[in-house]
Amino acid sequence: MLRSLPPGPVPPQAEAILAPLLERAALTQAINEAWAMIALLTLAVLLCVPVARARSGRARHAAESAAKTFSHPAPPVTVRMRLPSAS
Repeated sequence: MLRSLPPGPVPPQAEAILAPLLERAALTQAINEAWAMIALLTLAVLLCVPVARARSGRARHAAESAAKTFSHPAPPVTVRMRLPSAS
């Protein structure tokens, strides 16, 4: 159909026929791109999971050894301040 049109502005009749087809094609392309973005983000997260697990294991080990080292917490500090009198 497009090959039979002369170069230049599109006639209103052809535009009326082609507009819904182009809108549907554009919507399909946008949805496909959105799914591709979701797939890329999912892949990125899946690649980060092993690294996060390894780091959380090291952090847990460090926290446990620190808890053993500092088993006696320091007493709480009390701060007393004098407020200026309102005159």
